[in-house]
Amino acid sequence: DFPKTIFLLLDSLKPGNTEEMLRLWVIARKTEASERLYSMICSRIRQLLMIKDGVTPERVAPWQLGRLTNQSRLFTMDKLTAIHAALLASDVSVKSGTSPLSIGDRVEQIILTL
Repeated sequence: DFPKTIFLLLDSLKPGNTEEMLRLWVIARKTEASERLYSMICSRIRQLLMIKDGVTPERVAPWQLGRLTNQSRLFTMDKLTAIHAALLASDVSVKSGTSPLSIGDRVEQIILTL
């Protein structure tokens, strides 16, 4: 079981909600590894991209689909694509050693751009 804060963080991902996202990010990082949070954020962004493109993600309950659909409406396809690209670039730079920042710090930077 994941702490409720993680799901609140994932649901808070939306433009103009930076303060709340950062508050939840700080709380979630106290109990969960940044890598796990990064993975869950990536998964959420992929789900939002799929829904925005008219594809229903697998293994999503009807109530989750409704929630994800509403969340996807808050983004443009270009914005979701840019977030996904930034997350991927962060992963590559951290794993290749070209980033002086951790994956957690990189995700925090991405949150600031939403």
